[in-house]
Amino acid sequence: MIGRAACRGAATIVNAIPTGIGAAFGITLEADAEVKLLKGPVFVQGGHGEGTALVEGCVRAVLDGAGLKDMGAEVTVESDIPVSRGLKSSSAVSNVVVLAATRAAGIPPDDTRVLGTAIDESLRAGVTVTGAFDDASACYFGGTVVTDNRARRILSKGNLDPSLSI
Repeated sequence: MIGRAACRGAATIVNAIPTGIGAAFGITLEADAEVKLLKGPVFVQGGHGEGTALVEGCVRAVLDGAGLKDMGAEVTVESDIPVSRGLKSSSAVSNVVVLAATRAAGIPPDDTRVLGTAIDESLRAGVTVTGAFDDASACYFGGTVVTDNRARRILSKGNLDPSLSI
């Protein structure tokens, strides 16, 4: 089976490191993923710049959680979100890969589960300090979010003026 997904980047409004409370907003730059299930290991290709550990971990977490431990995948990730520029490329890539893998596995996507898996794998890969629930949520839902990163809870969600773009 094949699963595809797209997710946008984000930018920080309030950094969550000091208090655990963070805020972010979605931007128009995008990451896309395609996950094709097959026997064997997880093979990653594409120009996303995040390295393979994060992507492999995201796919493996979904497949193992679905009882598909003997399956692997060919994963293609493309992104126009610059890496290491504060535009949440890691959050976007982890979200999009988890969502595409979920679809490929035939699992109905659940927003809470997708975000939780993406954040867990981002922590394991060492690409986040706080878990980046604010960043992951802004990438996933768009608009603005205020979150309690420690509790992984959205405190407020809003929309941005659609005439604005980054």
